[in-house]
Amino acid sequence: LMDGLPTAVREALPRVTDASAMLAAEIEALRGRERAISGELRTARATAGEDRSQRVATLEHAREVARARLGTAMAALESIRLELLRLQADAAPAGGMTEQLEVLAALRRHVDAVGEVERALQREAGRPAPTPA
Repeated sequence: LMDGLPTAVREALPRVTDASAMLAAEIEALRGRERAISGELRTARATAGEDRSQRVATLEHAREVARARLGTAMAALESIRLELLRLQADAAPAGGMTEQLEVLAALRRHVDAVGEVERALQREAGRPAPTPA
């Protein structure tokens, strides 16, 4: 989608491609995490033992957290995609500069939000958070 935008618009949004790639990678990782947790959950439910119910509850919670993060990441990526589509539509001669600037501002907010989410997820995972570009 970025390739279909005027050069000036692409240059005004240098972090969009990076944010989109980061979100796509995060989505894949979260899907894998959810699958892994689901497998562990099936195993935990099939085993007997005193700590079975605690283990199942812990895994169910972890799966719900992964699903929530997945939903958030997917929504953020979709928001970026929709804003880029709006920019492409507004780039036509009929679109005014004001509308394009509004879409650019909205897209920048989405990209900034993605960065905040990534830093929060890294802090939660115990990894050092990258500094904003």
